[in-house]
Amino acid sequence: MIPFFHIIHAGWKQALTPEQSLAQRMAHLPEHTRTIAGSMTVGQFVSATSVRALGLVFDAAFWYGPGCWQRWTEALETDGLRDMPNVPAGNQEPDWRQHVSPAAYVTLRGLEHAAKNLQAAPWHTAPATRPVCFSVVVLPRKYLDGMAKTVALQDLPRIWADQHLQVRIFGGGWLHSFNALADAGCRHDLLDMVDWHGNVLELGCDKGLMARTCKERGSQVTWIGLDCNLDALGAARRHMDLAVQADAEAPLPFSKTLRFDRVVCGDFLEHLAYPWRFLKRLVHWMAPEGLLVASFPNVGHWSIIEDLLAGRWDETPSGILCVSHLRFGTRATWQRWLDASGWQVVCWETEQL
Repeated sequence: MIPFFHIIHAGWKQALTPEQSLAQRMAHLPEHTRTIAGSMTVGQFVSATSVRALGLVFDAAFWYGPGCWQRWTEALETDGLRDMPNVPAGNQEPDWRQHVSPAAYVTLRGLEHAAKNLQAAPWHTAPATRPVCFSVVVLPRKYLDGMAKTVALQDLPRIWADQHLQVRIFGGGWLHSFNALADAGCRHDLLDMVDWHGNVLELGCDKGLMARTCKERGSQVTWIGLDCNLDALGAARRHMDLAVQADAEAPLPFSKTLRFDRVVCGDFLEHLAYPWRFLKRLVHWMAPEGLLVASFPNVGHWSIIEDLLAGRWDETPSGILCVSHLRFGTRATWQRWLDASGWQVVCWETEQL
């Protein structure tokens, strides 16, 4: 049996968000997985480990079903490790889709179906260019023997990605890494909708990737972000003029004379208990020619209806059925709430999934 070790990064906090907590439960890590500090060096780890093969989990925010784990570990024990890192096929690296590409999925049920019906050769070899490619990796212990003994375990994914390390990919299952979608926070789709200038307020700014992208494009903006996640705001402050921790349900912590030329609610309003109340308050913070740029999940998407017909409504760490969503609507629902709150819709755009 291959032992697995969950590497906890030094900056990791016990207080996980609901999304992070659910993602870690969905990873379905083997019961015998041990937790160790990411600050431990390779030398310390190797000296304390006598097994010939081991598994390292650097980021447990993924889905990999019990059946996928069983197929993968059985294949490793039967076919061997071939003296190189072994990883599951998944969405961690876009280029891997040329080897293994599952059926399209949006919901958890769709993901389960895609993972069960992969038609692919068991093994492929390809470079891994992103740290997230090593969310979970199985490798021979002697592979670590050749590394610098002073390297911290938590730094290995970055080092391997910088080296474009060749990995052996198992095609008999599909791993969905939620953190592989982190770049979606740049929100190129919303940035393309309007011109950007003046004072910008972003609700639910997370790590500030949209502000960073907007400024990289050369827009002259003063970008203010608001979020309740203090850990995310630490990263956001590198890209914003001001990042504020606040609860959107409470009064906004700004001067009453401040007005915004653009307000961004990127997949934010559905996390509020009464979004129409917030939208009505938001009107008073707008400049005369100000625009609200917002996106909403459509609960009328065919994948949700298909799941309901199958008796399924599965909360996930992200997407239409995100675990922290409190309100669900279609375009007609959101149009009604906007109208009732005093907003005039200029245009709608639809993202096809």
